[in-house]
Amino acid sequence: MEPAGKTRPIRRSLILAGGGNKVAFQAGVLQVWLDETWMADGERLTFDHVDGTSGGVFNLAMYCAGQSGTEIADKWRTTRPLAAVEPNLIGILKTPLWGDSLLKLNRLRDRVFPTWGLNWQKINSSRLDASFNAYNFTKQRVETFSANQITADRLVGCVTLPVWFAPKRIGDDQYIDAVFVTDANVEDAILRHQADEVWIIWTISRRGLWRNGLIAQYFQIVEASANGALASISRRIRANNALGEKGEFGRPIVVRELAAPEVAVHYLFNFSQKSLAQAVDAGVAAARQWCATQPDLCVRPGSGGTERAADDSTVSFQERMTGALTLNSRLEGSQSSSGPIELQLTVELTAFERFLAEPDHRGRLTGIVESPVLGGRRDVRGWIRLLVDAARPDAAPAKQMIYYLRMQGPTRQSLVLVGVKDVSDGPPFGPPRVWESTTTMDCRLWLERDEVGQEGAWWIGSGVVSISLPDFLNQLTTFRARAQGVAGPVVALARFGRFFVRNLWDVFGLPWLGRSRS
Repeated sequence: MEPAGKTRPIRRSLILAGGGNKVAFQAGVLQVWLDETWMADGERLTFDHVDGTSGGVFNLAMYCAGQSGTEIADKWRTTRPLAAVEPNLIGILKTPLWGDSLLKLNRLRDRVFPTWGLNWQKINSSRLDASFNAYNFTKQRVETFSANQITADRLVGCVTLPVWFAPKRIGDDQYIDAVFVTDANVEDAILRHQADEVWIIWTISRRGLWRNGLIAQYFQIVEASANGALASISRRIRANNALGEKGEFGRPIVVRELAAPEVAVHYLFNFSQKSLAQAVDAGVAAARQWCATQPDLCVRPGSGGTERAADDSTVSFQERMTGALTLNSRLEGSQSSSGPIELQLTVELTAFERFLAEPDHRGRLTGIVESPVLGGRRDVRGWIRLLVDAARPDAAPAKQMIYYLRMQGPTRQSLVLVGVKDVSDGPPFGPPRVWESTTTMDCRLWLERDEVGQEGAWWIGSGVVSISLPDFLNQLTTFRARAQGVAGPVVALARFGRFFVRNLWDVFGLPWLGRSRS
């Protein structure tokens, strides 16, 4: 892959493009590229220069601080997004007439940077050829800072998006995010840092789907600016390569890009630590898959993340639902083909840390189901998957609560009752369906031998059950937790509440911030 006529070693530049919270995906790619990837000649994949813009400067700063790719990825896995910003109450009152910003970034510098291990002495003494890009609005130009020049204030200036944050004043100059000019300073990597290969991790959306609303349109302007600038330098590189040594850059330039298909977190508004961790893991998976398609690369996976300690904590609660059940064909031993049904269930979320961390959010169900359709009272056991991601044709955010209950029928048949609560919003301008979607469950009754859902099988009964307001209020009194320490149970219950509200926010809140229906 060495360009013709070159006698010096090939220089590689790593471009850490911006993308706000989406650069958590980028951190997952770094885990693979920096820690697990080898060249075909047996040498470790290394970079001679690393460039960061917008959110990409966070990963660059951690890299300059001496952290491995896995350490950078693990920092994002444990990052709490709400710790970074705080509302600017005066600015909110003044905006849009003469306010300076809606939010403040003081917490980012004072709270988050230390948890990321940004030791400025280490960063400033780093031998890495690094470029941190910011836009000097006072002088109307992009400025780059090396590792020995970057400071906490300059790093904040690199990510200061106008309207949301006030320009960062350093001396007589004011700095903002460079994303409106460039989100990947490829030209500087080629010209000033003499890169022959440019490796780009790109997380900015390329869906090209226009959505209304001021917040959505703001970030669509960011997408247009970033994608447009990258397309421009890409055309120049193609024209250069067509001319060989007579081209603009005097040598062929190899571009290797790993672009995220879509990262399911908002650029700025994200309230979920779990979402960031999932974005990191998506980056790991995408990088390993991408490397497998490159004939000159070999991946040797390491641990792939942090190990979790043994967990004996549990959160439990009780739930009562009532409704009606109808049989499609009379079940042997049943008293009627249609009638009322009542479910009294206990939900146990054992190994609570694992429940929160794993995407299927699985818990245990025990209790009773009572209905004349089923011949009376039946003991049930099974499992629940609580607020798991669900796909919708219109790409709108949606969750599901899935109940799977085994029981014996009137003549000792093995039955399975499957219930689904579809947690999704209604029409774009209709009222939110928070109550209806979280308390109403569609049920299907199966003969267990039919292996629920297999091709050719069909359910033998169906119904709808729901939680009444009095039962919901009673349910709130049944929450219990077991965890280590005096405050452990209280903390566990608080974390469950945050998990529940956060997932509802993903469905009913984020669409108003730009993650709306297609």
